[in-house]
Amino acid sequence: MAARGAFLAPALVPVSSCFVNLPPVFVQTFLGGPDLLGAGSTILELSWETVDGYVQRVCVGWVGGLVKDGMRSDIIEVPAEFARCVGLQDHLEKTPQAFVGVHVVEALPIARQVNVEPCTPDDWELIQLHAGAIETELLRQMCVVNDKQVSPIWINHNTLIRIRASLPGMEHARLTPMSEVIVAPKERRTQEHSRGLSPDLYYEESPPLIIQVYLLALWRSILCSEESVELTRFCQTRVSSPDAERREMLIHEMLQMKIDAANSGGKGAKDLRQIFIDPSIDFGLLSSLTEGYSLRDLSSATDRSLHQMFKREALLQPSMNFIVAHKVQQSDFVEGIDDFQPTALIGVDLFKSSIKWSDVGGLQLVRTVLKDTLELPTRYAKLYDNTPIKLPAGMLLYGPPGCGKTLLASAVAHECGLNFISVKGPEVLNKYIGASEQAIRDLFARAGSAAPSVLFLDEFDSIAPRRGADNTGVTDRLVNQLLTFLDGVEARKGVYVLAATSRPDMIDPALLRPGRLDKSLYCGFPSEEERLDILRAVSKDMELSEEALLYLPEIASAPKSVHFSGADLQAIMYSAQLELVHEKLNGDHSNMISKAHVQRAFEDAKPSTSEAARLEFERMYAGFSKARNTDFSVAAADVSANSDSLVVHQRTALA
Repeated sequence: MAARGAFLAPALVPVSSCFVNLPPVFVQTFLGGPDLLGAGSTILELSWETVDGYVQRVCVGWVGGLVKDGMRSDIIEVPAEFARCVGLQDHLEKTPQAFVGVHVVEALPIARQVNVEPCTPDDWELIQLHAGAIETELLRQMCVVNDKQVSPIWINHNTLIRIRASLPGMEHARLTPMSEVIVAPKERRTQEHSRGLSPDLYYEESPPLIIQVYLLALWRSILCSEESVELTRFCQTRVSSPDAERREMLIHEMLQMKIDAANSGGKGAKDLRQIFIDPSIDFGLLSSLTEGYSLRDLSSATDRSLHQMFKREALLQPSMNFIVAHKVQQSDFVEGIDDFQPTALIGVDLFKSSIKWSDVGGLQLVRTVLKDTLELPTRYAKLYDNTPIKLPAGMLLYGPPGCGKTLLASAVAHECGLNFISVKGPEVLNKYIGASEQAIRDLFARAGSAAPSVLFLDEFDSIAPRRGADNTGVTDRLVNQLLTFLDGVEARKGVYVLAATSRPDMIDPALLRPGRLDKSLYCGFPSEEERLDILRAVSKDMELSEEALLYLPEIASAPKSVHFSGADLQAIMYSAQLELVHEKLNGDHSNMISKAHVQRAFEDAKPSTSEAARLEFERMYAGFSKARNTDFSVAAADVSANSDSLVVHQRTALA
C-alpha cells in the first residue's frame, strides 16, 4: 500500500486535530509541492518497530501544514494527543531518539459507514452535550479512520473526547462528507446493574484514584464509630517517618507515578505524561534533604518539584509546547522544597543563626569535636551508618561566662545542617506542680519531631542541679525527667543534646555518665594566640586601617589582656566602632577605624572577671576535669590549677 516515503523524527505538538505537519523537503520530494494537492486528500502511513519487535502501523492525514522550523528536514510534527492514543508517545518514551517511517498512501477506499463508540461514560456524556457538533468536528479534524483505533476529537478546542472507530471489513478507510457516522451509546453503570462486582472495577479507568486511596490509608488516621471498632472492621496504627533508604525509593516512585498517572486514560494529569525524570538526579541527596518528611510531605514535595519544572519551562518556552524532551531536574526538587515546611515542624520554633565557624575565634579543639560529632555524621550519613561506631548523642560545654559557649551553639545551628532548638534553663521552670516536667517532655517531643535536630540547653545547671539540694523535690523530679530522655538505654535517634553551663560542679553527676552527656568540652579563657584570633574574627566585617590591624597583636600580647574573656575582646572592637560612629555624627568624614580608636577602647576596657574569680573558676574546673578524667580515663596528664598546661589539657574533649 505504501510506496514513497522517508524516515523522520517525530516531534509532539499540542494541536487540536489529527493532522500532521511535514517538512518542506519531504513535500517537494514526494508530493511535488503542496499546491498540487487538495486539503484532506493526502493520506500518510506512519510505521515504527516496538521494543518487542512488533511493527505498528497507523494512517494519518495531511492538509498542507508545514513544520514550524522550516530548516529542519528530518522531523514530522505529530499531535500530542493523537500520538498518545495510537501508542507513539509510549514508544518515544522508551526510545527517545526513535524514527518513524512516513510513506504516502497511493489509494485508500472510502468509508461508507463508520461505527463510533465513546471510550468511557464520561466521553458519552460529552457527546450527548455536544450532539450537534460531534459529526462536524469529526470530519473537520480527521480524514482517515483506522479500525479499532482510539482517536481524539476536540470540541471548541478545549474539550477532549476519545472515540474508538470500527470499519466493517476494512483496516483503514478515507473519511469524507458522504461517510455515515453512527455513534453507539456507552451508558454509565448504575448500582443495581453493578451489584456483585468487585469494588476495584470502579477504579480501573482512573489509576490516580488507586494511588490516592493507598496513600490516604498510610498517612491519615481512620475515624470510626465505637460499633465499628467492636466489630474489628478497622485497625489503626501509627506509621513513623520513612528512613533514608525508604525516602530515596519513595521520592523516585512518587515522581514516576505522578508522571505516569494518565497511562490508562485518566484526564486529571494528561500533560504530565510528556515529562520525564532526568537520569542524573541523585535521589540519595534528595533523601538527605527530606530528613523527617512524612509520606504526605514527600508527596507534596514531588508535586512542588513538578510545579517548579512547569515554571522553569514557562520561562524558557512561553508557548508551553510540551515536547518529549522535557525532564524533571534535580534543581526543580531542591528549589521546590526550599521554603517547604514538613508537617512535623509545623508549630516548632526553630532557632535561625547566621554565625559561621569563621566568626568564632579560638576554641579550635572544641570546634573540631563539634564538627566530628554533629556536622560530619550528618553530611556523610551513609558512611557513618555502615560503620560500627556509636557516636555521642550529648555534650556539655562548660567554662567561665563570656568565653564562647553560646556563640559555639549559634555556629552549630548554622553550619551543621540540623534543626536547632534553643532553650534557656529558667524558661523550663514553672511554679505549678508537674508543669516543669511537662515542659521537659514537650521539649524533647519537639526535638524528636524535628529530627535530625540539636537541643541546646543553656544555663543547664538551673534545671539539673544535684538531687537533694533543696527540700521541695521540684529539681529532683526535673533531673529524673531528664534522665528518662538522656538515658543511654533509650534510643533518641536523630536528636543531639548540647548543654552549656558555667557551674558544672552543680550538675547532678548521673547526667554526666556515658550514654547521656558523653563529652565535656572546656571553653576557657583564651591564650595569646586565641585572643588574636578572636580580635581578627570580630573585626573581619569592620573597616580597620592598616595601623589598627597591626595593633591587634599588641592587644593580644599585652599583660592586661590576660584576664580578658572572648566577650571582653569583642566589646573592645565594638567600642572602637561606636567611637567612629560618634565622630561621623559630629561631622568627621573618616570611614575607617583607626589605631587611636582601638587604643582608647583597649585602655578603657576592664575584664569582666576579676583575678580572684578567675582563680576560683580554674580551681573548680580543674576539680571537675579530674573527676571526669578518673571516670573515663581519657586525660593524658594530671591537671591542677597551678599547672602551666592547664588550658591545653582542659580544652581536651573528655569522652
